[in-house]
Amino acid sequence: MGAGSATKSILLVIGCAGIATATALSAGECESHTLTPEFISFFHLQGSEAEDPAGDADHDLLTSGTEERLWTDPLNPDTDGDELLDGSDPMPVSQAVIDWGDPLFTSGDFYEYAAPPWWGAAFKRGGAWREEPAAWCTSTNGASLVVDFDREHLDADMLVTLRWSGDATAYCEVFLVDSNGIPCAKLAKPLTLLHAVEPSEFAVPILTTTAATTLEMRFFGHDVCVEGTVIAPLPDIYTVDPSFWDMAPEDGEVLPVADPRDTDTEGTGTEGSSTGSRPTGGRVIYVDKAYGSASYSGLRRTPKGNDGPRASIRDAIKNIARAGDTVVIAAGIYKEGENVFLGANDIRLIPQGHVLIR
Repeated sequence: MGAGSATKSILLVIGCAGIATATALSAGECESHTLTPEFISFFHLQGSEAEDPAGDADHDLLTSGTEERLWTDPLNPDTDGDELLDGSDPMPVSQAVIDWGDPLFTSGDFYEYAAPPWWGAAFKRGGAWREEPAAWCTSTNGASLVVDFDREHLDADMLVTLRWSGDATAYCEVFLVDSNGIPCAKLAKPLTLLHAVEPSEFAVPILTTTAATTLEMRFFGHDVCVEGTVIAPLPDIYTVDPSFWDMAPEDGEVLPVADPRDTDTEGTGTEGSSTGSRPTGGRVIYVDKAYGSASYSGLRRTPKGNDGPRASIRDAIKNIARAGDTVVIAAGIYKEGENVFLGANDIRLIPQGHVLIR
């Protein structure tokens, strides 16, 4: 073996600057390679040791140049938080780690960090970011954290770990939602804060909810703060207990969202024979000009028996929906007049198909 071959062999094993790498470079590449502006900006490497493509600023056995190809964090030795150094990890981005409110990776309502191929987006609906310590916080019932995922790259059920805190009234409703914003599965029992220092864990039935594209966590109670969420593939030896989840019926009946402390689950303002205030929402209300009726509850997508969708958008917003609810409007021509959306500031509206309002 000649001198040139010997040098190449050493570099294949050791890589640039004598650091073991997953993908080796030649000596010429070590000298000429520079990190792209996109990579430097994404991980906020400006002015740090990690800007040197041949260096290993976080001592994870990978050069910054290799971390760029793997899209791992050159300033975090364990990008996916699985307790394996990136350079020793066969899948250095095997799970999604969401540090909600981290100012380096939060922009507007969105959080973005190194993530697996199935990752779509992570964002908040309502609430506010807290910088120190980083978290998302809310005292508004029904505010939520949302994670979108790409079904083409997702072939396993998921395990979610949630680090959160709140007062004694706090709880969390968990939904799997389809691309139209309609819940297709719901965690049967809300998550509650039994032990404030311990995270909540739950398994998500991805494989049996083929229409689901979004995980939504809706929070209720006062002074709720979520510091982090980890979403990881569930190992093959485990399965999701189907009794832990309520699945959407095939006939289109909506999954209920109800405060477990509130016996007025129908939203009528009554509790037994006593009069009470209307609780905060989180339900899906359906409106359909063709098949709806003012006598229906609006909690069913299609008519069945004496129940079904409402016929008027204005009526649904004014008399049925409440803060935190979603109103799904079927295609059609609606004669609603002026100020049809009055009072809908805290209500999510989703048109399905072509909706014309006159």
